[in-house]
Amino acid sequence: MEANPVDTEYARGFHWGSGKSKVEEFGEADCPECGKHFIKKAWNQRFCTVACRNKADLARWKQRTVKRREQRKAQPEWVACPGLDCQNIFLKKPQHRKYCSQKCKRHTVYYLRQRKTPSFKTCDRCERTFVPKRHDSIHCHECARAECGVCGAEYVKKTPDHKYCSKKCSNKSRYARRPATRSCVVCGTEFTPVSIRHKTCSPKCGNTHQARRKRERNRQ
Repeated sequence: MEANPVDTEYARGFHWGSGKSKVEEFGEADCPECGKHFIKKAWNQRFCTVACRNKADLARWKQRTVKRREQRKAQPEWVACPGLDCQNIFLKKPQHRKYCSQKCKRHTVYYLRQRKTPSFKTCDRCERTFVPKRHDSIHCHECARAECGVCGAEYVKKTPDHKYCSKKCSNKSRYARRPATRSCVVCGTEFTPVSIRHKTCSPKCGNTHQARRKRERNRQ
């Protein structure tokens, strides 16, 4: 007795809505865990049952745990940083560490992610080729060192106009340029300004001066 074609299609997962069977739509595969041949219910199905999938996940998790334990037991070693324009040697701890610092990692991964060829420049002092970290950099990392005009410490210039090693030294230099005394533009009282732009002696005079400037702007 011949089998009913409707029952055969139903057994092989016939989709009455699309008019295609699961074999035609998703195909067949062999389970990598138990080796059983099965009909796929989705395009990304790899295992025949949930039990096989959980068993494979458990084995993969155990293998990853053993690998991490071996990495923890391994002794750290000194390696060269693979970053762009970086010649530092750092202690590789933990073992999965690749770069000497987060700044070097961001600088290198940026070019790799964007798939850009870094624009090399020639240093104006030592004539060595380097990868600039800013578009206006004209010196390499070694030649960009300068001496702070306030504290005398050595620092790396980030821009050609970089003159001080820190914000603290920059504020000291700005405060040194301020006048010793100044007359208030509202009441004429002598006072010691906090900064170069300080023009009034008190908040009350400051509000009065601001109101005057606002009235002058409205008249224009």
